[in-house]
Amino acid sequence: MKVSLNKSNIAVMSMIHLFGIAGIFYVPQAATSTIYLAIILYFLTGLSITGGLHRFWSHRSYTAKRPLQLFYLFFSTMAMVGSTIWWCRDHRIHHKYSDTELDPHNARRGFWWSHIGWLFFEKPAAIREAAKKIPMDDLYGDALLKLQHKYYQWISPVLALGVPVALCSLWNDPIGGLMVAGFLRIMLKLHATLSINSFAHAWGRKPYRSDILPVENHVLSLFAHGEGYHNFHHAYQYDWKASENLKCLNLTAWLIWFCEKIGLAEGLKEAKIRAPLDNMGLVSKTS
Repeated sequence: MKVSLNKSNIAVMSMIHLFGIAGIFYVPQAATSTIYLAIILYFLTGLSITGGLHRFWSHRSYTAKRPLQLFYLFFSTMAMVGSTIWWCRDHRIHHKYSDTELDPHNARRGFWWSHIGWLFFEKPAAIREAAKKIPMDDLYGDALLKLQHKYYQWISPVLALGVPVALCSLWNDPIGGLMVAGFLRIMLKLHATLSINSFAHAWGRKPYRSDILPVENHVLSLFAHGEGYHNFHHAYQYDWKASENLKCLNLTAWLIWFCEKIGLAEGLKEAKIRAPLDNMGLVSKTS
């Protein structure tokens, strides 16, 4: 496939990594409150990617009530991983054509391509055409998501960098807010998320489907809030847990479970795990 450089992505990624690495060296000078804020934002933005962009908007594995959607939308925008519509379109096409030439981050092209290299290039015509056939009416039908998509390039930097700077200014550490709670936190969360496309398609066990690349990688779940059970997820992609059960390190599933208990989520879909293991039959937990 003929590809060309995505200059805007290269510029953004270069900036994130340049200032993110500089943020590592600023950590000893940062205020303790700044470090705490960075950690809190790491988890809030991460859970909004995994629980919101991934399990809710991409897979519709459960229904999030509007207040929870707003939480997800705010913090996923702060993560600087792309608009909800952009992210979900790429994820849906990834599942439809997983690890083939029509997969934007096809792991068969190599570790670095699947991890971050794919972001440095424009999508080939074949992938763009395939993307047009991916059902997206549910997302384009949401006025709030369309608004975020339209103004994402302006909203995201303000939330991702402006909010930490403003908060850290309260304890006289705006530079720490920019470098540590801003760029360093963004860089670390970015690579934790991208690791699912690379590490979780390379090293681990395949207890559910042995004919696909995705694997079970428990270490990744520590950094990616429960997304490391990737062999299960590709075998049963509409299960809200993205793992066989809750007896594992799956912070996202625990959050969704809690949200259901307090009325912020409903209709949790669970896979019927039976032979053959790639059976995709699902039932609603509430039915």
